[in-house]
Amino acid sequence: MSLVCCECGRDMGPSDSLPGREGTMVSPSPIVMVWSINEAGDINWHFIHGQLINHRSLCFRCIETCLPDTHHNNLKSVYDAYEAETNYHEIEKSHRGKLIGGEEMHQSAEAGSKMISLCEALDSTHCLYCNKEIENDREPYFISLGIDRVYSRRHLSGFPGESNYSWSNMKTGRTFTQICFSCFKEAFPKTFKQLSHDLLGTSNPDFVPNNEFLISPDVVKAMEEYYGFEEAHRMIENINKP
Repeated sequence: MSLVCCECGRDMGPSDSLPGREGTMVSPSPIVMVWSINEAGDINWHFIHGQLINHRSLCFRCIETCLPDTHHNNLKSVYDAYEAETNYHEIEKSHRGKLIGGEEMHQSAEAGSKMISLCEALDSTHCLYCNKEIENDREPYFISLGIDRVYSRRHLSGFPGESNYSWSNMKTGRTFTQICFSCFKEAFPKTFKQLSHDLLGTSNPDFVPNNEFLISPDVVKAMEEYYGFEEAHRMIENINKP
């Protein structure tokens, strides 16, 4: 089955230049509760951003189209890292199964160093669209990982002359972007809605989960410390609405 962008419905596949038909797989990073146990055996609750396996495809053209003009340098850094990663994987592929000499080893090491340098330089704390700090934010955010072009080009689907990436046989690489909750909701309403259905496990837009939770006092306390008293109790009230 061919991979299509969840937002615009275009087929995604090999392209010589960016944005082309290249793209990413985007996943939500919601606020989740985790526990810790101290030496006395007491359980404490903490809120962190979790990483989920739920993901949807989102093409670079959609990401670029919705990006404010003042933030195009942010995307250029992503494209540079993506091209460097592709170049490294292509070199590694060409060397696989061969006896290589010092020149080839140096070429591979240089490409790998450039890829790591550019990927590590990507902004991991701010939204691509508005520069809002997201790691310490109290809302979910979204992470999109660039598709590994070299691997995915070996497993294309579609018809002759119209080759697309395969939904079931592609993988992502190291290049990433991060988008805050508000910007993602505004820029990508279809993908935003689809991911909400994925998380709830339903495709029915009228589905209402059966929220009958008993929240213990220590969880309430943790929520009050994290969100503030009024916001915590507003959330608790909404959680238990029928």
